[in-house]
Amino acid sequence: MSKMSSVSAALIRRGSEVISARLQPGQDPLVKEWIGIFFIFFTVFAFFLAITWVTYTSQVVEALAAIEDPNSNPPPYIRLDNQINNRNDPELTTTPTPKPITSNLRTSINYLFNLGGGGIFSTFRGFRMYLAFISLDMVLALLIPAFIPIPIQMTLASFLAYFMGRMFLATWQMAWVHVVIADKSPFVGYRRMLGYQHWKRIAPAAVLHSAVMSMTSSLNLAVSRAVGWVIVGILGEKGSSGGKGEGGLGVVLLFMFFFLLTVPVNAIFTRVAASMLPEGLDPIVPFDRRFGGKVKMGGGDARLGIVDAWRTFEWSARVRYFKIVFQAIAIEIVLGVVGGLLVLGELKWLLYSH
Repeated sequence: MSKMSSVSAALIRRGSEVISARLQPGQDPLVKEWIGIFFIFFTVFAFFLAITWVTYTSQVVEALAAIEDPNSNPPPYIRLDNQINNRNDPELTTTPTPKPITSNLRTSINYLFNLGGGGIFSTFRGFRMYLAFISLDMVLALLIPAFIPIPIQMTLASFLAYFMGRMFLATWQMAWVHVVIADKSPFVGYRRMLGYQHWKRIAPAAVLHSAVMSMTSSLNLAVSRAVGWVIVGILGEKGSSGGKGEGGLGVVLLFMFFFLLTVPVNAIFTRVAASMLPEGLDPIVPFDRRFGGKVKMGGGDARLGIVDAWRTFEWSARVRYFKIVFQAIAIEIVLGVVGGLLVLGELKWLLYSH
């Protein structure tokens, strides 16, 4: 704990020094104030962009990790790379053991960099479709409660709005998965979306995914109040706060449960959506379209079931998937903490420099 406090103090001090080093002692106080405000906004914006990049990139890598099967036939460019690397190694040539592309975030990002040839923008596969999907989801979340004829509790209204919107946009979300996992197509993103006649094929997985995600989102609204109840309960203020504190703790634990449940549910939805990838599109990672024989190719209704989506998800692949998810969460937390401490340091300088 002392080490953490010393690191925090160092970061806050560094935030103060960053501004002080760029200002002359004789400058006008108003100029100093505006420069200080500029640095605060710049820091917030820079860390916001960094967290956004990590968040979206991790979603792309998670989608690839959910479907990658190193034992399947890799794309030609992956096979060529392995042949070049193993040419002078007889042991690897005779007994090839391909290393998964999605072993961790670093190897996955390097692969996307080399594949796209566009540097950091190579990790933004399907980003325009993602923005369209999120924007429509937000619009529906605002409009749907207006058409609910009966007054209901806010958390329930949020759940229904989120759930109904996600179900309506299930084919959009499936199209995003196809854009991320497949090689470039002659069609633009929205034209790669399967028609609504395919909605019933993705509907079972969408029900599970939307229900869990909606519950998590709705519980998030109650967490702030729950945290307040827990704090009041711990401090022992007022006898009536004890029940609220216990109830608040229950809401927090329930939220954490559903938050953790979203990890396997996301993988299941991605695998079901990937099983419906049109045959004309080639995946960018080794991928078994038949999922061990569970999907019959060529049928108009061919898809992977929810149970089979999880059963065919090998243990080693699950470990890789969960590893990437929690690596991304850890990076986001670190970025948030570091950015927050720098902003605190800059605010401290701005407030006490006059």
